[in-house]
Amino acid sequence: MSESSLPYPPPPPLVVLNDGVLGRKIPGVHKTLFWVSIAALLASIVILIAEINNYQFMSDLKNEAFASTGEMRIRADEVDSFIASAYGFGLLIYVVLSIVFLVWLNKMTKNLNDSGYKTKKGSRWVVGSFFIPVANYFLVFGSIKDLLFGLGKAFPALTNNHQKTVKTWWILFSISAVLMRASSTELSADADIDQYLNLAGFSVCAALLNVVALGFGVKAFKQLRDDTKTI
Repeated sequence: MSESSLPYPPPPPLVVLNDGVLGRKIPGVHKTLFWVSIAALLASIVILIAEINNYQFMSDLKNEAFASTGEMRIRADEVDSFIASAYGFGLLIYVVLSIVFLVWLNKMTKNLNDSGYKTKKGSRWVVGSFFIPVANYFLVFGSIKDLLFGLGKAFPALTNNHQKTVKTWWILFSISAVLMRASSTELSADADIDQYLNLAGFSVCAALLNVVALGFGVKAFKQLRDDTKTI
C-alpha cells in the first residue's frame, strides 16, 4: 500500500527542543523569582497583621473601649503608621516581584521560541500585555498557560498539577489585587462606625486572600525552579 493511499495523513513530526537555547540566562532568574516570592509572602503577612490591627481598633472604637479621646488618637496614629509602613514595604516588594516575573516571562518565552516551540504570542507582546488595564489579568494568564504547555514538552517533571499551581497563583493573585484595591475605597465624611468596621473587615479578607495567593506563588516558583533545574 502506497503512502498516498493511507486513510489518514501521517502525524506531524515531533518538535525537539534545543535545551541549550531553552536555558539561556534562566537559572539565575528562577532563583531570584523564588526568593523574591518569599519576600512578597512575608510582606503580605505584615499587611494582614496591619489590617487585623486596624479592624481591632475599629472594633474598640465602636465598643467605646478607650478611656479618653487622647488615648484613642494615639492608638489611631499608631494604626495609621503601621498600615502605611506595611503597605509601603509591600508595594516595594510587589514592584520587584513584578519586574522579576516579567523578566522571567520574557526570557522564557523568547528562549522557548528560539528552541523550536512557537508560542502563540511573542515575548514582547507577553510583557506588553501586562500593562493593559483590566485585560492584563486575562492576557497574562493566556501567556502563562501557553508558556507552561511548551515547557511541559521539554520537562516531564513539569506535570499538569505543577502547571496548575502556577495558574492558581496568578488567578488568586489577580483576584486579591482587585479586592485590595477595592478595600482602599475612601468612605464619605458622614459614614458611621459600622461602615468603617465593615470596610476594615473586608480589608482583612482581601489581605488574607493575598497571603494565600502568594503562598501558592512560592510553591509554584519553587516547583518551576526544581522542575527545570537541568537547563
